[in-house]
Amino acid sequence: MASQRRVLLINPRFQAFFLLFMGGMNAVLLGVVYLAQAYFFAEFERLGITLGLPSDHALFRFLGEQRATLNQVFAFVAGVSFCFSVFFGLIVSHRIAGPMHRLKAHMMRVALGATRSEVAFREGDFFPEVARAYNLQLRRLKRDLERIALARLPE
Repeated sequence: MASQRRVLLINPRFQAFFLLFMGGMNAVLLGVVYLAQAYFFAEFERLGITLGLPSDHALFRFLGEQRATLNQVFAFVAGVSFCFSVFFGLIVSHRIAGPMHRLKAHMMRVALGATRSEVAFREGDFFPEVARAYNLQLRRLKRDLERIALARLPE
C-alpha cells in the first residue's frame, strides 16, 4: 500500500486565522492568570507593609521566592499550553479545512463532467452532514436528469 503524505495546511489562510485565534485566546487566558497571581502577591506585600513589617522580613523573602518559583512554573505552563494550542489547532483546523477542500474539488469534478460519484469525507472529519446533504442533492439531480432523459426518448 502506497503511503500518502498528509498535508496539514490545506487552506493556509483559514488555518492561519484559526491558529492565530487559538493563540490569541491562549494568550488572553494566560495573561489573566498571570495578572491575577501578580495581584495576589502585590496584595500580600501591601499587607506586610501595612502591618509595619521591615523590608527584610521573612514574609517578604518568602513572597519573593514564591513569586520567582511561580513565574518559572508559569513560563513552563505557557510554553506547554502554546505547543498544545498549535498542535491541536492544526488538527482541528485540518479536520475542518479538509472536508471543505474535498467537497470543493469534488464539486469541480462534477461540474466538469469528470465524475458523477458521491463525495466521502474521512472518518473523524467535521461536517459529515454536509457530505450527506450534498450526496442527497446529487442523487436527486441524477434522478431528475434520468426522468428528463426518459421523457425525451421517442416512443
